[in-house]
Amino acid sequence: MKYLIYSLFIVFAMNGPVAKGQERLVNVNNVEINVRTIGKGSPILIVHGGPGLNHSYFLPHFKELESKYQLVFIDQRACGKSSGNLDSTQMTIDWFVRDIEAVRKELKLGKVSVLAHSWGGLLGMLYAARYPQNIRSLIISNSVSPKQGEYDQQINQTVSGRYSYEDSTLRSQTINSKAFKEGDLEVYKILFKISFKQTFKEQAYIDSLNLYLPSDFHQKRKTLDFMSKELASYNFYPQLKRIKCRTLIIHGDYDAIPVDLAQNLNRSISLSQLFVISNAGHFPFIEQKRVFFDLIERFISK
Repeated sequence: MKYLIYSLFIVFAMNGPVAKGQERLVNVNNVEINVRTIGKGSPILIVHGGPGLNHSYFLPHFKELESKYQLVFIDQRACGKSSGNLDSTQMTIDWFVRDIEAVRKELKLGKVSVLAHSWGGLLGMLYAARYPQNIRSLIISNSVSPKQGEYDQQINQTVSGRYSYEDSTLRSQTINSKAFKEGDLEVYKILFKISFKQTFKEQAYIDSLNLYLPSDFHQKRKTLDFMSKELASYNFYPQLKRIKCRTLIIHGDYDAIPVDLAQNLNRSISLSQLFVISNAGHFPFIEQKRVFFDLIERFISK
């Protein structure tokens, strides 16, 4: 693993408050996908980062939108509370994209907006390219690159340069501890909290990042490893030309993923617009909440 924070294979979480709303498993594509729905109004399908994360880190922040929109959060396969006992044929990017469409159909949502973050940004773009008839608008925030390895060296250098001596020492001690090697989930939480501090412009915001760690965490990590070959070499830039819906690209100016990437996406998607949020890192909906959600409301309401 080249770098911890933005690695496509990172699987982590910390316990957070449970948001109100309906949460259930839906059986699609022979996999049980965990779905949480809150709010009323025009539907927005929300796609989380990872792979290996789950929807919990969006909450309670996204409750800002529940008075105007129906928010549909999806735990991707082998993530969160969704099915994790899958074989290699069931673990491809294509299946992740198909699951988004299957959930839309199962819930009878009609045309939807899609809001996708980080690794989810890649899935959101591929969904819009593949199912243009079913998407009203696309919002991607702090997306990873559509091309494997693009900007990796720059990202690694940026992340490495942000660690304080104290955090570097604690991280090293945690990784080398007996409890970590034995898979103690509480120790994993400590490691992830140290790592995610570096993604914020103001590191105190780490306490506002609420993540959920499933009991089958380690088994799901092994399942996600089935994707390693595919994720080692891909380039989806050509597919971006197929995106025909209005697209909003949001990026925090302090994100280790460079603004250059967001600008590349803006040039590659025909009906897109880019907004860079100042004084925000990888989670602008936490650090610059009002700016982030005002942008979304104005964009969708047009």
